[in-house]
Amino acid sequence: MTIGWIMEAAEDRRAEASSDMWPYYSSRQYQHYTCPLCGKVFLSVSALEEHQARENYGLTHPLEAPEIYIMGEKLLDESVVRKQIEESELEILNSDECAVSRDGAPEKKCSVKELERILRECRESSLSVRLFHFRSFDGAILEKSYRISFRIPESELLDSVDRLFVRHLVKDGIQGKDIDRYQYELPKKALTDEYACALGDYAVGILLKDSPRSILTEVVDYNEFVAKMRSALEVLRHFERRIPLAVTACIRFNLNDFSRGAPEAIPELFESMRFFNDTIMGRIPNEGYFNTYRPEGTFELPVCPVDRTTQEILDALRLCHTSDISLSNKENIVRRIAQGDSRTSEYDLLKIRVILAYSFLRANSFKSAEPLLRKIRFDPFFGEWAQKAMEAMSEE
Repeated sequence: MTIGWIMEAAEDRRAEASSDMWPYYSSRQYQHYTCPLCGKVFLSVSALEEHQARENYGLTHPLEAPEIYIMGEKLLDESVVRKQIEESELEILNSDECAVSRDGAPEKKCSVKELERILRECRESSLSVRLFHFRSFDGAILEKSYRISFRIPESELLDSVDRLFVRHLVKDGIQGKDIDRYQYELPKKALTDEYACALGDYAVGILLKDSPRSILTEVVDYNEFVAKMRSALEVLRHFERRIPLAVTACIRFNLNDFSRGAPEAIPELFESMRFFNDTIMGRIPNEGYFNTYRPEGTFELPVCPVDRTTQEILDALRLCHTSDISLSNKENIVRRIAQGDSRTSEYDLLKIRVILAYSFLRANSFKSAEPLLRKIRFDPFFGEWAQKAMEAMSEE
């Protein structure tokens, strides 16, 4: 066995000497080359270039693809823009050069700034856009292609559609003839077709839910209302107007999407969405619902129809927070909804179970709440609330 002794090299001995004696050595500076992507340090340009070339297609140095974001949402390869784009709403990332073809015209190259201007100014055009991202040291190129259709109607045209919607479809008990009149009187303008059809699809969804014995539901499946409402939501969610805001909130309530909430100008729907969202998020519902202050002199302007079951659920939820109604009456109200004349969707049944279980829990009627909570606990959204409620009951 041997032991080692670290011997000092001649260079080390020189380094220990006076700087006056060895001026060249003491003042010498070694150049460092840092990779801008991963931070590794190299002593020569060739070593850095070799590292970058080796990592070109690896996880360390991916060449990021160009992307377009509008209002924080990544633009799909084939997209429709229905709302004028503001400067603050548009972001183009990882792009060094662009090429644009407008309405089938020859493609022209442009800068990113020029493309941003084109996207903001378009109202009724189809664009084919290509974005390029270059990497100079190895010549790598990434290309991203988009086909973007702009369908942005003037406000006056949308106003005319809204007036027809209110005149024919904002009413109790929508019938097929009401939808026919609405469609017949629509302005013959291509730009408003999508918007008008989306409002009509929502009305058809209500008709499907409310009139299971109608001629329409004999040829269309009841659950088709989900597809109708989803297609309406895809279009109307882009419009910051009173009627589409109300309609999209009602659609989300129907489909149990409580994350976006509802306009505060619709207090009943706003408070109901808040109740369900608080329940999903694990916040304990309190007594503060349905106490929204309404200034003196205000009035409600009917802007959106709802189906019978949705209205009854809204009423039941409000009554569940009314202390002067007995638990038995609340229970009867909710059970009547579930056993009503119209068929009840799975979305509505879930809301009804949550309301009823919540009422039982508030009244400390744990035995009645337990079977409902067992049905709810496997739901991806309300399941956690139901499970926690059952655990709390077992500790009582």
